[in-house]
Amino acid sequence: MQNPELLELTASEPLTLKQEYEMQQSWFQDEDKCTFIILDKKILEDTKNEIDPSHRSKGKGKEALLFMLRYGTEALSITKFTAKIKMKNNTSLKLFSNIGFAEVNRSEVFLEIEMVFESSKKWRDELISKTQMYKIENYI
Repeated sequence: MQNPELLELTASEPLTLKQEYEMQQSWFQDEDKCTFIILDKKILEDTKNEIDPSHRSKGKGKEALLFMLRYGTEALSITKFTAKIKMKNNTSLKLFSNIGFAEVNRSEVFLEIEMVFESSKKWRDELISKTQMYKIENYI
């Protein structure tokens, strides 16, 4: 993650590949954290751009988000999800809103919006149906 736009939108700091791996290992060992890195390797190899604009608005972000929510509901039994999104990240705000997240707080200091979603059994069943092509596996 070296792209300035991606760093800004995700409120991230630029890290070396070694630092990324160290952070992933640290988060993996922390029971209070869960992180996902989703990358279309073919796009990166073809374009040398981790956020190639020509591949935006094709539903990949929504697909990834739905799968992460499914992981949260199935593997972690989460029923309430919270997202903090930069105010100027209109694409993410729209995506989360369309899935059912609602704004609950706005921080002018951090320039972010907090959105929350509480799932129901019906929603979880629909989520599993929409992501049935994926299988959750432990990579260790």
